[in-house]
Amino acid sequence: MRIVGAAVGPALAGMYMQSNQSILRINGIAQYFPSAESYNLIFLTATALSILSIALAIILRRRAIKLAIPNVH
Repeated sequence: MRIVGAAVGPALAGMYMQSNQSILRINGIAQYFPSAESYNLIFLTATALSILSIALAIILRRRAIKLAIPNVH
């Protein structure tokens, strides 16, 4: 699961940063940079996926206890 997150995370962050840009002018030269909204979306997505993962782990743990599946270490 960690490998999937390591592959999907940077692609998702890059998508947010590329699609939400703001312009910054310095000495008449305009440059585009990722906006604050893109960083907020990255944080919000990471938080939502973390909460979803924790909830899923709790639900699966309760089902395993109900089915009397032994905990293998």
